[in-house]
Amino acid sequence: MSFAVTLQTLRKEAGLTQEQLASKFGVSAQAVSKWENGSFPEGDLIPKIADQFGVSIDYLYGREEKKASLEQQVVRGLNAVWKEEKDHKEATKKFMEKLHRILWAFQIAGWSENPDYFDRPCVAEKSGELDSAILNSFGYSFMRMNQNHEWYLFLKQPDCEEGFLKWFEGAGKIVPMIKLLSDPESVRVLLYMYTLNNHEFAGAETVSKETGISKEKAAETLNKLTSEIGVCNHPLYRISIMKGSGKEETVYGINKTLSGLLLGVVALLDTYCNAADSYSMHINNREESWIKHLPD
Repeated sequence: MSFAVTLQTLRKEAGLTQEQLASKFGVSAQAVSKWENGSFPEGDLIPKIADQFGVSIDYLYGREEKKASLEQQVVRGLNAVWKEEKDHKEATKKFMEKLHRILWAFQIAGWSENPDYFDRPCVAEKSGELDSAILNSFGYSFMRMNQNHEWYLFLKQPDCEEGFLKWFEGAGKIVPMIKLLSDPESVRVLLYMYTLNNHEFAGAETVSKETGISKEKAAETLNKLTSEIGVCNHPLYRISIMKGSGKEETVYGINKTLSGLLLGVVALLDTYCNAADSYSMHINNREESWIKHLPD
C-alpha cells in the first residue's frame, strides 16, 4: 500500500479523525488530508507517526507487513501446533504443554525487571510445594508448579464499586455442593461418575454396586447432583430410559464440560489449606484490602 492509504487505514483503525491526528503532531487537519491524498509530511514527523501507531517506518511506506499484536502472535503460535503435528492426540498434548509455557510466561512478565523468558522450574512431586503469585490492585494470578499438581489461576479485579465482594452475592447457592463434598459417601459416588466416559450412563443400582454405597444413598446423591446443585446446568446429566418391562429407569452421566471445575476446586482448596513453603516468584503490589466493606 502507498503511504497515503496506509496512513488513512491506521488512522481509521485507531478511531481518530483527521483533526485529532493533526493535533497530536501540531499540524492542521488540512495537512493530514493532504498526506492521505498523496503528499508527504516533513521528514522529522515520519518517526513520530510510526511511533503513534506502533509500526515501523518501512511499514508506513509499504515495505514490510504490519507487526502482529501480542495476542495475535499467541494465537498463531498455539495454532501452529495443529499444522506441525499430524497425530491429533500428540498435537493436543503439545498444545496443552505450549499453553502451559505461555501461562508461565504471563507470570514472569509480571516481574518488571525481567524482559526474557526462561523455563519454569521442574519441581519433583515429593519435594516441598513451589508456587508463583502476582497480586496487585487490578487482579491476581497464581500458579502451582509441582509435578502432577500444576495449575494456573487468573482473577481480574471487578471494575464495579463492590470489587471482589460482588462475587460473594451468590455464595449461598454453593452450600449444597460444600455439604456434598464434606460427605465421604457422596464423594465416592461422585468419583465413580468421573470414571464414566462420554455417553456412558449408570443408574443408582449400578452406582451402589460399584461403590459399596447403599442404593438409597447413591440415589440421593445422584438426585442432588442433577437438581439441587446448579440452575441451568448441573454436574450430572439425568435421562429416563424404558426397560423391556415397560418400566422407566433413571440413569446418570457426567457433564464433561463442567467436570473440570470440580478438579479445580479440589486443587484450590488443597493449595489454600496446604500453602507452599517457598515461591518461584512472588510479586505483591496490592496495598488495599481484598474487600472494601462488609455487605449490608
